[in-house]
Amino acid sequence: MADSIGQLFGAESERLHNIFEEIKASGKKLSSRIAGMWLYGSVARREDHAGSDVDIGLIAGPDDLAEIVEAVREHLRETGERLFFLPNVVGLDFNDVERMARDDDPWWKSCVADAFVVLGKHPEDVAQELLRGNGDGQKRAE
Repeated sequence: MADSIGQLFGAESERLHNIFEEIKASGKKLSSRIAGMWLYGSVARREDHAGSDVDIGLIAGPDDLAEIVEAVREHLRETGERLFFLPNVVGLDFNDVERMARDDDPWWKSCVADAFVVLGKHPEDVAQELLRGNGDGQKRAE
């Protein structure tokens, strides 16, 4: 029985690794236009359960945001069905980030506290650059 349990845990570990890699891949082609992409919520806090969705935040310029969010959602739609997870993608433009950081928005604060960066910068770093006026958040993922 120990071998079976070990195989089960191994399979679940591989599944989680594949989910993370697919999330990263969903933004990789667009990474030059994404200032930051991160996990937040219960998955980032490691408090998730079998039915939890996977919350994904991303920051992009206002002209690119809708296209990028749709591309990420489309990529993850098939992946979610194959790997049995529900992606929840929330996109923010630079104006959203600046406003929420300046207003000390509770949702934003929890995202920043939970953030597990997938691509680009940590959301707080993008916000600080915007608030200082040291750029437009356009510094992209490596």
